[in-house]
Amino acid sequence: MNEELIVLQLHYYLKGEKNHSMDASIHNECERYFVQGILSLNKYVNGALSVEIYATEELGGIKNKYKVLVNGAIVGLGALASVAQLLSYFGVYFTNPNPNNPAETLTRIEVVEKIKSKMDSNEPFTEEEFDYIASNDKDLRKLKSEYFKTAIKDKTIESIEVNEIESNSDAPKPLGIINYCDFQKCVLPKEEDTDSNEIDTIIYIVAPVLVKGRGNSWRGICDGSPIDFKVTDKEFLDNVYNHIISFSNGTYIRCKMRITQKVNLQDNTVKISRDVFEVYEVNDDENITLYKILHKKKSKIDIQQPSLFDNIDFN
Repeated sequence: MNEELIVLQLHYYLKGEKNHSMDASIHNECERYFVQGILSLNKYVNGALSVEIYATEELGGIKNKYKVLVNGAIVGLGALASVAQLLSYFGVYFTNPNPNNPAETLTRIEVVEKIKSKMDSNEPFTEEEFDYIASNDKDLRKLKSEYFKTAIKDKTIESIEVNEIESNSDAPKPLGIINYCDFQKCVLPKEEDTDSNEIDTIIYIVAPVLVKGRGNSWRGICDGSPIDFKVTDKEFLDNVYNHIISFSNGTYIRCKMRITQKVNLQDNTVKISRDVFEVYEVNDDENITLYKILHKKKSKIDIQQPSLFDNIDFN
């Protein structure tokens, strides 16, 4: 049996006194990220939370109410007040701009265990403690970032406020509010930079993949350096798997390879992937062409081909 734990209200203040409508696709996408953010807290409470939503329109804005329910049969969560407090601080954190300096990176297990132990102690959270935990929760940080990345597209939004609706009061309790001009501060900086280029090259084959399904990581030597690469040229692979093409010392391929370099902007680590997507021929060190790879040509529409409508004047 589920019982109501807390009601969070998301209030979109819109520009213009009589404006109470916003872009539906943006609204729905924002709503999805907000709900996912609430549900991401389930890892701290053993999956006990669920969410129901109901929306109301008011002059000058839109209000969405999220009724957060807890599974009444669940045990070992500590005081329910701690869970409610966790959700309240979620509302506070959600409207705070991201800190300039991210908190230290903890493992998922460390974050979960830290917050569970705090809840089991029945001691109230402080805002500083929740900010620390939330800043290390990669799921929550990403969902918050995606929410505001979406919300910033609707320039009719003036501000967004998160409130708590208390059962014994008609007046909502403000948890946090953020103006449109600060939305960008909630979007995480780009974490990865990708660069890709295609080259014509020669690769000496060291360790081919001869059987389909055995993985796609080949090893070879290109420009004097050992490399790992994958092959996606279907015609070439069919010849390899059907044992039409074989490899020995000095066998190399002339091919077109796509090199993708991904740079992690947080720690400047670089990952390089290589994809041989077209093989022209297979040779050996004696410059003897062993195999030429015949590729199926994609059919193209001949724009010069006569049309049934050529002689019709549509004007």
